[in-house]
Amino acid sequence: MGSAHLSFAQRLHGANEWPSHLLVTDMMDLSRLRGLCPELANSHCTLLMHENQLSYPRPAADREDLHLGLININSCLAADRIWWNSCHHRDEFLQHLEKLSAALPEQGLEGLAHEILIRGQVLGLPLDLEEFTRFRREDRAPGPLRIAWNHRRDQDKGAAEVLHLLADLADEGLDFELMLFGERFRRQPEGIDHGLVRLEARVIHDHYVPVRSDYLDRLAQADVLLSTSKQENFGLSVAEGVQLGLWPLLPNGLCYPEFIPKAHHGDCLYQDARELKALIVAAASQPHRRAGTWYDPFEARELLAPLFSATSQPG
Repeated sequence: MGSAHLSFAQRLHGANEWPSHLLVTDMMDLSRLRGLCPELANSHCTLLMHENQLSYPRPAADREDLHLGLININSCLAADRIWWNSCHHRDEFLQHLEKLSAALPEQGLEGLAHEILIRGQVLGLPLDLEEFTRFRREDRAPGPLRIAWNHRRDQDKGAAEVLHLLADLADEGLDFELMLFGERFRRQPEGIDHGLVRLEARVIHDHYVPVRSDYLDRLAQADVLLSTSKQENFGLSVAEGVQLGLWPLLPNGLCYPEFIPKAHHGDCLYQDARELKALIVAAASQPHRRAGTWYDPFEARELLAPLFSATSQPG
């Protein structure tokens, strides 16, 4: 985030012509990019807010640093249009901006939340739904309930918590198998190693799959998809699992209530660990239950076709 504008400015200056439209993500400091490239004054700049650093839940040991959050604010103000990947993301960002404005009245942040709001629209992350068709399994293999957890092993995803919750269910006699996907890092949240020891042979897959087709094929072999995220703005890994037919069990909050049909909220969304355990036990009694193609509204071609026309405006 601190240097992307430098390399992209060089590329733009080296191009044969300046773009009529420019699409950047929240990882770009758009205000500095436009400052380095004044020719972009004639370009329509759209900022895709996939995540943000203002509301990101940092580990307790980390020092609070507003610098990256301020980059996000500046980029929003430099954009002609802002695309948010969920209403939850937009609202949470603006709430944090309002709190920051109240805490730092001398910094001139008052009124910025409204200015950012009026130039934005919600655009769920576009998905190529055809990609999932050949991997989706309609018939489930016999055997124990197969549970997948496909998030990166980071503190905001609840990795250690889910392992110990499942280990408790194993101690209580529930028969299941666990598949762990997602990236892992040199420093992992405390408690993961102990959780894996407790689960022992129930873990039948525990590594990151770098080849996407192999990943989707392997993930489709599960019955249930768990999320224990503490922060989620769209939930691409959940969307992928649902399109493969896995039944999602998700926190009743964050972005999830927007994307799960209301008729299934009671079967998919949980408030606390007790409710999650109950949903897992219920899923074990009906392992053939399949999710629908609930993300059809985010099919990429239909979603994006009208948005890049010359007359497209925020709405």
